[in-house]
Amino acid sequence: MMFNLVVTRHQGLVEYLRELGLASDDTEVVSHATADTVEGSHVCGVLPHNLSCLTESFTEIPLELPQELRGKELTKEQVKLFAGKPVTYKVQKLVDFRICQFLSFTIGAIIGLFSAVILSLF
Repeated sequence: MMFNLVVTRHQGLVEYLRELGLASDDTEVVSHATADTVEGSHVCGVLPHNLSCLTESFTEIPLELPQELRGKELTKEQVKLFAGKPVTYKVQKLVDFRICQFLSFTIGAIIGLFSAVILSLF
């Protein structure tokens, strides 16, 4: 699968993805994602859940980096050395938390009312 968008600060990762045939010279690359940039796209990179659920698919390249390389610019050779196999996700937002709160309160009230009616019969 070819990615529409790559979200990374590491040029080495972009070069690695191109070498694998997962990105082309025309693939958009951004260092920071927004809802507008990821929505409906096949994205590779690191995204928070509130953005990954907007994508068509989301792929990460797991990197098992040693502590001394974390937060540093990585070369393509370093990415190749520490990269795991790409893992693709389809993330879906299920419900709005406020709806869950409302349903929980409503169901609790109905159960309480039902219990009161049952107890009044005895």
